[in-house]
Amino acid sequence: MNRRYLVALLVTLLVLPLVTVEACGPDFYPDVFVLKIRPDHPKEFAAGKLGVLLPTYPRADLTVSFRYLNGGSLSVAEREGYQPSYSLSDPMIDQHWNEESRGPSRIENAAHSWQVLRARYAASEPEVSQERTVELARADASTYTTDFDNCSDDAFRSALATLQARAHAWGEKSADLADWLKGQDAVFANCASEKPVLPQVAPANAPPLLKADRAYQLAAAHFYGLQFGDARASFEAIGRDSASPWQGMARYLVARCLVRQAFYAREGKDAELMATFDPALMKEAVRVLATLLKDKPAGISRRAIQSELDLALLRADPIARLGALSANLAGPQTDPSYAQHLTDLTWYLDNKLDSLPVRQDANLDAFESVDQMEKGIHPTAERRAELFRKTYRDLIALRSASTLVDWLITYQSPAEEAKEHAFEEWKNTGQLFWLVASISKATARDAEAGDLVKAAEQAAPDSVAWETLTYHRARLLIGMGRVQEARALLAARMPRIEAAKRDSSASLFQALRMRSAASLQEALLYAPRKVINRTSEEQSSLDECLYVIKNPKRRYDCKKDTAYAELDADAASFFNLEAPLKALAESAQSDVLPENLRSSIAMMGWVRSVLLADDGNAAKFFSSLPESLQQQAGTGTGFGPLMALLRNPGLRPYLDPGVQRSYSFDFVESYSDNWWCKDWGESWWEGDGYQRGTGNEALLPAQAVASFLSEDERTEGERQAAELRQLGDAEMVLGSRVLTYAQNHPNDPDLPESLFLVLRLLRYGCNHANWSDPEDHKQHQREVDEIGKSASRILRQRFLGSPWTRKASPIAY
Repeated sequence: MNRRYLVALLVTLLVLPLVTVEACGPDFYPDVFVLKIRPDHPKEFAAGKLGVLLPTYPRADLTVSFRYLNGGSLSVAEREGYQPSYSLSDPMIDQHWNEESRGPSRIENAAHSWQVLRARYAASEPEVSQERTVELARADASTYTTDFDNCSDDAFRSALATLQARAHAWGEKSADLADWLKGQDAVFANCASEKPVLPQVAPANAPPLLKADRAYQLAAAHFYGLQFGDARASFEAIGRDSASPWQGMARYLVARCLVRQAFYAREGKDAELMATFDPALMKEAVRVLATLLKDKPAGISRRAIQSELDLALLRADPIARLGALSANLAGPQTDPSYAQHLTDLTWYLDNKLDSLPVRQDANLDAFESVDQMEKGIHPTAERRAELFRKTYRDLIALRSASTLVDWLITYQSPAEEAKEHAFEEWKNTGQLFWLVASISKATARDAEAGDLVKAAEQAAPDSVAWETLTYHRARLLIGMGRVQEARALLAARMPRIEAAKRDSSASLFQALRMRSAASLQEALLYAPRKVINRTSEEQSSLDECLYVIKNPKRRYDCKKDTAYAELDADAASFFNLEAPLKALAESAQSDVLPENLRSSIAMMGWVRSVLLADDGNAAKFFSSLPESLQQQAGTGTGFGPLMALLRNPGLRPYLDPGVQRSYSFDFVESYSDNWWCKDWGESWWEGDGYQRGTGNEALLPAQAVASFLSEDERTEGERQAAELRQLGDAEMVLGSRVLTYAQNHPNDPDLPESLFLVLRLLRYGCNHANWSDPEDHKQHQREVDEIGKSASRILRQRFLGSPWTRKASPIAY
């Protein structure tokens, strides 16, 4: 499995769905400047300090925000019901949240407590497991297995209480208690047993209480043994027996039999997120549970009945149930069952929607089948937009469940229809949550942009939406050409943003300050941003280099990066795609930037100058290069610099968002992040055509241009970037240039080394790391292979005795 792709196996359990993730590593992620899947400080967020709200947040977080945007707030108890989401690349900031927010940790393990108490009354201690493995059939007659907690904690707590009561009534050493224990052991044996284990019938002379218990134990054994028909019949009989202490509980368990039987009655699929079920059985369970709520039977709590009814209703009548859940969650009134309602709403929506192109950061598999992705066939931007639109239209029935559900789907969707709907709802209702959705989606080209800016101006500093509205107000002002107004707004608001100590918000605002700067030097003040988490392959390259140089025999020009800040994607985009060499040279000499970034810009600008054969600009960057690189390259843009590019795999004509590969420029890293790819500047983690270094569209609409560049400067920068990208990957441009040089300078003593370095480049470069081979790559691969064959042929024919030829033999074509 390719290291860059995480394979997630989503396993649906029949009653309690869980998600299981299996990873093949190492897995790399972009360095984090803005947390996309949760707020920086969840405890503050739950208290209404929302920061800049992002549509990439999970629905649970957005549901919390909706309560505040709707004029309500979360009580202390409700805040404890909200748990922030984490991803595999998350730094787990505020990890103590889980311990602090949930209150005292639950040390009790009910199954263990049962075994401890049971040991007081019987010598043998049968092993008890709550988990059951079952085999289910798919529609194609194949089978799959899945695990679930067959026996809940409540089952063991009930047994504990009953054992204590029976020991008190019959005596700890009585035969009746011993018989009761045998019956209960049989019940719990079914928790994990593949074959049903039934208790023996109670003795004829047993007391009525033991007989009643045994009838209940027999029904429970059938239930945990997955014999739902027998279990239901037994519980129904007990429910008609007014003398049984289990009458009320049995009536409740009739409904639980129906719910479980409903799930087992239909084929499921291993990869399905939501288990299939029999609608008729589920509706019958709803009827039974609704009757129980009215009858209020003894022996079972109203809360337990309501909880099971909620579970059944979410399947039997999801639209109605989502409406009821939304009414509780949206506020402004408090909700005593907030945690469960939040779980139910988001569980249903996540399972229904996350396999569809709904969210603007939807995974590729939401658009195309897995077999297409494995062939490297990714949807075009036009195809993605079409599928977003179609999906949004298809979800009209689900969106009608409630305003909350409508807002969640609309806010996260990038479909044009979603933006139009948000505009319409805001105009009709004036609600703050629709204003947030509208201004977050708006572009400067929209007719509503001016009105949205005016509406955002009215936000009071104590408004929960203040940061979000201020951010998008400034963003729209820049897009509308009102750059001076945006600059003044940002200058006035930035101290408050920085005082809040939300790094994500600060980075987003700094990006706007950079784009609205009056000069390059002012822009450079806001280019560096705080890295929240370093998870990139470039960081891995640096770490690997630092580890290798612990061996004194291995020497590389890398040192630990202690810089506070790096370049986020929007800043890297400016340097990569807009800035001309003149601006790069000025940046490399500017004291405004930290030394690590000045050095990286100098190396990147020098590489560009060499590739473009621009001796004048190469000289401007040369003095800022590391001394070892200066010694290797020499001046100018000829064969010496070409050799330096071949020797140093961390050199590339662009900057990385986050940690720079140039921090370990002379080190060949282990996972082919060496030199540059054919479409340099493209992020593998964005995966389907987004240029590496451009703004992440899932976070904010990227600004097209930097306001502080003149039209001529911008045109020159874009021309140079386009020319460099047209040269292709390092294999093609460096390999072909060495072959041309070999033809024109056959006696150069450095030629054998250069040919060896070309072969090394082909072995460890980016092209070698390609995980797919679609049709449009085949011709390019043939051209790269021909370069390798030519380099090998020249080495063998003309330099057979050279040590470089012998060194190249293991990798020769």
